[in-house]
Amino acid sequence: MVWDSADAYSISWLIENEVITEEDRENIEVLKSYRNYLAHEMSNIVFNGEIKDLMQNFLCAYQLIHKIENWWIVNVEMTINPDFTNNNLEDIDVDNIQSGKKLMIDMALSVLAENKELLEKFSQISPQ
Repeated sequence: MVWDSADAYSISWLIENEVITEEDRENIEVLKSYRNYLAHEMSNIVFNGEIKDLMQNFLCAYQLIHKIENWWIVNVEMTINPDFTNNNLEDIDVDNIQSGKKLMIDMALSVLAENKELLEKFSQISPQ
């Protein structure tokens, strides 16, 4: 997979700072190829209903987003937020942090899965 320099540097930085692993890098390469497949084969997908490995790749991307977002929240946002101290950080269950991006993806998935309860809650809090 050919990366432009910004992608390559960003991924290298994430690995060097132990945000992601080499396996994650390989998964990112697979996801980039899959994104290209979706973009270039859109007409076949739309007209023939041919879509391969969507759920597997979506789950992989979802897990990477969660991993990177949680690292960012704990190692950047919380360290500069005066509401958190070192004592607070030790008590936090990092795996259960919910970033705004993850919450939006979860909400979209719930709506697509026809979770009526969540859709009603969202309707109540969204601006009219």
